[in-house]
Parts: sequence; structure tokens; C-alpha cells
Amino acid sequence: MPEPTQNFLIRILVLWNTVITILLIVLFVLYFTDGHKGLENSAVKSSKISSTEERWTTTTPPSLVLSKAKMISFKLITDKKVYFMSSTDITWRSSEPKETVISQVGNGLSMNVDGYYFLNLQVTVRPGCPITDQSNVSLVHIQDDKEDQTLLEGSINKETNSTGILSKVVECGAGQKLIFNINKSILDCVDDEKHKTHLDIIFMPRP
Repeated sequence: MPEPTQNFLIRILVLWNTVITILLIVLFVLYFTDGHKGLENSAVKSSKISSTEERWTTTTPPSLVLSKAKMISFKLITDKKVYFMSSTDITWRSSEPKETVISQVGNGLSMNVDGYYFLNLQVTVRPGCPITDQSNVSLVHIQDDKEDQTLLEGSINKETNSTGILSKVVECGAGQKLIFNINKSILDCVDDEKHKTHLDIIFMPRP
């Protein structure tokens, strides 16, 4: 296939993935904000719960309790000075410097608030990168009392040089972590432009 035609098809595919992702995000936000509003308004607190007991019904610090959905975007930093030539020191930088819901830790992120997290991951490598069957990325859910769970996993497509959009909704408690893993052979050629490699998370507080 001629290279101009191939590049055109790649742009169409990326645009289509972006449109689908935006639609999913909008539907997800509407569901948890409007769909649960009626349930919240009709809920009645039990008279048996004292003010002291009610104070301890959540593990989330009062200063971090949120009542609305929030979207947070993260950019993968590929600076060798950050990596210190090691594939384990991967930094996801938040678009909001004073972000409190999610904190950067090691090669992943730490959840600071109980709630639902809509994960949206895409990784793209530069043309010419040696792609093999082992060119994979993954996002793993770390919980202290449970076995680690792989939430998102994908391989680099040789035609598009990208994983495409990897999405999933997960319920996380405060203190739990999301760890990003990437094959060392493709780490050095990740295209870190924000629209090509990014991790977007929509946070929803529990009803």
C-alpha cells in the first residue's frame, strides 16, 4: 500500500478511536452524575447511626471528599534524566500540578479517594521502532489484601505503531495503586506527544 494512503488510513483510525472514547466518557459521566442523583436524593439515613459512628463510615480524609466527577489527564515523561536509564522509573505527569485525587508514585499512580475510576490508556511508538510480539504495555491494579489484577493490557500494532484505546472502569479504595508496565525494547522509542501517548482518568465518587 502506498505510504500516503497508509498514513491517511492511520489518521482516520486514530480519529475514530478518539470519537468513540469521547462518546464513552460523556455517557459514563452522565450516568454517574444524573443517573445516581435521584437515588442520592431519595436515600434516608438510619436513625440508629450515631454521629460518632457516622464519622468513621469512610476511610477518605474529609478534605478529599468530592461530590462531582473529575477528569485528570497524565502525560508520559520519557526524559532520560527522569528515567536514570532505568525502565522501572516511569513518570506520569498530571495536567493539574496541585492534583489531590491521584498522586504519582514510582512507575504508577496512587488513588487517594475511594470511588470509581474510568481508565483510558493509549501508547504510541515512533516509526522505525523494532516491534515484536513482546512489545506490550499493561496497567496493573495493586491492592494490599488481594492479588494483583491486570486491568488493561495491549500490544503495539505494527501498522499503526499504537495500542489503540484501552479502556476500563474499576472501583478503587484510597491507598490502592495502578502500576504501568512497558516492554523495555519499546520504552526508548515511545512517542510522548500527548495526543499519541496518554493516560486519562475520570474519577467518580461513590454514591
